[in-house]
Amino acid sequence: VIEFKNKNKKEYNSILTKVKNTEEYKISMNNIMKTTYLELDETKKKINHYMTYNNSLDNYLLNIDGKISEEDEKVKELEKEYTTEKKIIRDLSKQNLIEKLQPVSKNISENLEFYKFVNIINDMSHNDDLTPSIELVNEANKLTIDDQREIYKQCKLLFKRSLSSCRTGNQIKISKELTISFTIINTLKTFKIMDLNSNILPYTSNINDINDIKMLVKDAESINEVLNTLAETYKNNIDKFDKEQSEKFIRNFNSITNDQILEYTNSDYNNNNNEMNEENVNKLISSYFEIINIHKENFGNIYDIELYSLDSHDSQSKLNKNKLNKIIEKLSKMAGINPNTVLNSDDSLSAINELCEELEKLENIEDINSIYNELNDLKSINELELYKNDKTSLNSEIVHKLYNTIVNKNNMKIDDEINSSENNLRVLNNNKENILPDKHIEEITLKLLRIFKDKNIDKNILPIQYEVDNLSNPKLIYKNAESLVNVWKDLSTTYNKNFENFSEKESTDFIVGFNNIINELKSMLSSSKYNNDLNVKNINSNDIEKLEKYFNRDYSLHKDKFNIIRDNKGNEMVYTLKYTKDLNSKYYRKNIIINLNKLLSIVNINNGNLIYGLGVMFEDGKISSEIDYRSIGEGNNLNEALNSLCELTETLDISSLSEDHKNELRKIYENFHDMMSIVNEEYYKGKISDNSHAIYKLHNSLAILFDEDTFVIDDINNSLNKIVDPDLEPLEGKNAIDVIKDNNISPESKELIFKGVESQIKNSKNKYLNKNTYKFITDTKKHIDQQGIKIKELRSYAGNELYILSIVSLSSNYNDLVATAICYDRILSSDINNNIPISTLEFDKELDNRVRYLITNKLNSVISSTAKNNPKIYNINSKFTKEDKFSWGDSIVYALSESSLINMFYDKSNIKNSNIESYDSLGYSVELNYQYANYQSPGSINSKDANAVTHNYNKLHDKLIKNIQPLDEFQNEIFSEAIDEVMKYNPNIESKITENANIKIEEVFNEISEYDDKIKESITDDTKKHIETTINKFTIYVVGSYYKFAKMLGRENQVTIDDYKSYFNNNIKYVSNYITKNNINLNNKPLVISIKPNMNNINSIHNYCISKNNIVKANKQFRIKYINIKKQITK
Repeated sequence: VIEFKNKNKKEYNSILTKVKNTEEYKISMNNIMKTTYLELDETKKKINHYMTYNNSLDNYLLNIDGKISEEDEKVKELEKEYTTEKKIIRDLSKQNLIEKLQPVSKNISENLEFYKFVNIINDMSHNDDLTPSIELVNEANKLTIDDQREIYKQCKLLFKRSLSSCRTGNQIKISKELTISFTIINTLKTFKIMDLNSNILPYTSNINDINDIKMLVKDAESINEVLNTLAETYKNNIDKFDKEQSEKFIRNFNSITNDQILEYTNSDYNNNNNEMNEENVNKLISSYFEIINIHKENFGNIYDIELYSLDSHDSQSKLNKNKLNKIIEKLSKMAGINPNTVLNSDDSLSAINELCEELEKLENIEDINSIYNELNDLKSINELELYKNDKTSLNSEIVHKLYNTIVNKNNMKIDDEINSSENNLRVLNNNKENILPDKHIEEITLKLLRIFKDKNIDKNILPIQYEVDNLSNPKLIYKNAESLVNVWKDLSTTYNKNFENFSEKESTDFIVGFNNIINELKSMLSSSKYNNDLNVKNINSNDIEKLEKYFNRDYSLHKDKFNIIRDNKGNEMVYTLKYTKDLNSKYYRKNIIINLNKLLSIVNINNGNLIYGLGVMFEDGKISSEIDYRSIGEGNNLNEALNSLCELTETLDISSLSEDHKNELRKIYENFHDMMSIVNEEYYKGKISDNSHAIYKLHNSLAILFDEDTFVIDDINNSLNKIVDPDLEPLEGKNAIDVIKDNNISPESKELIFKGVESQIKNSKNKYLNKNTYKFITDTKKHIDQQGIKIKELRSYAGNELYILSIVSLSSNYNDLVATAICYDRILSSDINNNIPISTLEFDKELDNRVRYLITNKLNSVISSTAKNNPKIYNINSKFTKEDKFSWGDSIVYALSESSLINMFYDKSNIKNSNIESYDSLGYSVELNYQYANYQSPGSINSKDANAVTHNYNKLHDKLIKNIQPLDEFQNEIFSEAIDEVMKYNPNIESKITENANIKIEEVFNEISEYDDKIKESITDDTKKHIETTINKFTIYVVGSYYKFAKMLGRENQVTIDDYKSYFNNNIKYVSNYITKNNINLNNKPLVISIKPNMNNINSIHNYCISKNNIVKANKQFRIKYINIKKQITK
């Protein structure tokens, strides 16, 4: 305006002279300006109720208000002072203000372009005629608020372009975000003066903004609570209002409500700091009509107020963004996909495509017509925006794809004309909803723990005095809990036992929270970005499966009393999430290792090899998280090792496998098939994940075994094959012994380290253990001994069950490692100054007693409760006999035969479904017993119990299976199988064998040798096959027996060891002669037993260990008995 003034001073002076000489003109202009001022003032009041500006514009408006106030005083003295110059300045000021607040570029006159402010202010020629300027002001003042909103919607694009062109206007930052601070603060101050509510402005009335909510209303958390307080205060104090005060409040509340609606329905007024959503808007509108009715009842109708519509044709409004968000959440839950995975995806379109694929697989979609209608509305809005906004509408492509999927499922015609668009679903999530999963888990868990604590139903909840704000130490949030999984299992048990003490809301909060925890853990476990998150560090799919069993029981209980949990739209809030298809996630990386290890176990056991196991690389005493390919099979790299394993897999005879192994192989195939399906999907999208080739190989090998279809992908070998344990990955390069000592590392990952050390020993060319390997073995034994002392110092096993299991598991793996080193003839350090051999591990009497106490105590409670729940099947007095007793302090338990448990799996007591807590205890007992059995000396294991443990372990655990047979059973079985093969081609042997009697080794082998000499010149192909099988069986006997014998050293008394050493050594001579002689007879390449027993090592280790251990065991003799394998299998 100043610039305008300076440039046109001459013209101003000319006009001024005319005005001074024309008194009538002066009076006329006085009237005009009075009228104009009043109209402008009225317009300003209306607009101030609905519009807001940023600080720059606020300052600008304050400046204009000042000028208007100054002119107000000058109007009274207009006859003396008023000039045309002031009128022009005021006209232009008003015009500038109105144009900034509201574009009025249409419905004013025929020549619309003439009245655009950008044209008026940039065109100097308009100064010759003041009429257009005044007309513009007058026409603008005639517009109603609704007219202004409608014109604003229609012209917002033109307005933005005009504003950017304006030489004056483009220097002013325009903000269209609404603020209701002025109205709210004034209303709060009025209520404060009226002394209606002490919580209003509790600290001071000197408030200028609404940024600090608690300064407005005591303890308020949001602006919605402030507005609710205003409404409730009015309702509760209506007797203190007169008509004028009430009407003023109603109009203010109407203005506030409309502002909130405008913000919710129009993206140009979005305020991201305001948590405005459908629920809050509806509550506000409900409060609005309540206070309107109260006013009518007390003072009559109120006029000239209206409420904005909740309709919105703006795709980016909060209303429509929330609508799309809810649709995606609803459909994701139906498809078993975590909604946050879709909404927060880096590639929104791909995430929606995956969702649509899963939806297509569903048999039906609940509430499909409602979903169709909502998507159809959103699609129509997008299409309108695409037409208006030069073919751009955010997320329109996503809406269209979802629309087509629903239409297709609803048997309607799809719309193929999909316009590509920018797609970003993250704009749908507000900050409050976008909580990181790990924080969400923490928040839910702590919240529910506090609720349970306040109910005083379990003193073990939050047992400490001070506030706990994280989940890093489970024992601080639930007494004796050793993991987050334990915390939730204990919460579930407490909920179940005290269900009648929970209201419907409390029960709902628990069920929804529990459901969210399980789904969050699933999502994190199967998302690669959470591979190193502490919440899933020691959690696996088996843990989640257990939690789901607890949850399903609890939700059934809730539904029986309170019904299905639904939101305010009628949608069920509980849903089951599928694992995300991320092959680089911890879930799938672990899945590869677990299933590969199981396959390796079954192949080796069925080929008679007891020395096997998947292990990580071990070098110089340090670990790698990468699997050592040498622990898989023969070859010079991972690819060749996998080929070797696959060849052995494909040659397995399915019909000869045990039912347990058949079922396990089928599960392994199904797991690899699921992973291969993901590989195939990714391949057709142009992506090949790490280890795709490994999955491809293993899947196709198992598919061949089961005569299933294989996949054919030509360039799948381009994938990086590097199998890595995600739990050990953060510890890359750490000292192995430090990882073994870390209680946060799972027993399964520690076993990978032990097997890695075994692989290093088996593949070493040195006849001695290198110093680092020797040190690892001896340091591990020291560590286990130290932990054994700690276990003996514990007053109770409560809160230490996983810890004890971990130590027993370490002991089991340690003895396997030592036995492997003995078999490969490496028992001494390469340090020439150290002649102390490695040694086996044997618990002392007290530690052994405590471990067996824990096994027995857990088992007894389960068997007893099962018997009591099934009185028609079990007679507890006659079926369960006391065989032994164990103690922990003053507590004593009597052992029940493990074989009793076998019957429970074969009868109809349905132990799996009886009681979740009991079943959980049973699983722990069997797991501990299994590890304990493998730790034991094979000369001391009870055969009957070993078979029972193996059977139960297979039933209860989806884990690696080992051979825990006692020595006598193993050698009887394998040697008898070898003799059975001999009998198939040698008719003279049967007379030398008596069932269940000791085999006379010398007599039998002499007979075998004589017959072999007779037929060596006329060996048939059938005979050759039997001889080759016999050689294989005898080789298994020698190596397997030696391995089990090695685990006995220092753990049986001297008489037992000396006796078996002599007996075994004698048997080896006969077996070796048979193998050598028949290799010559068959003209085969000379075959030798891969592992040759070294009796010097046997003596060295046993003598060293026996001097350290206080062995008090009876003398035993291990003689080979012939058993009828066919009868055993049938039995």
